Amino acid sequence: MVRIEEIMKQKKISVTGLAKKMKVNRMTIYYYIKQDEKNSISQLKKIASALDCNLEDLFDSPAINEISCPKCGARLTLIEKA
Repeated sequence: MVRIEEIMKQKKISVTGLAKKMKVNRMTIYYYIKQDEKNSISQLKKIASALDCNLEDLFDSPAINEISCPKCGARLTLIEKA
């Protein structure tokens, strides 16, 4: 999952502020947020640059004992059987 909104909140950057930095309109930023994991890597690089963070920072780091379903994206927790 992409953390655009979370990083915006952490850095106190509004949608309007990010739009100005990226030289796009506000609706484009909302689109990027809504698209979540469907954004291209090149677009995510531009977002990361505008947010002054690393590309990797935009992504959730999954817990070691979690996987995501490739079809629906649901997070599944792995448990060790005794």
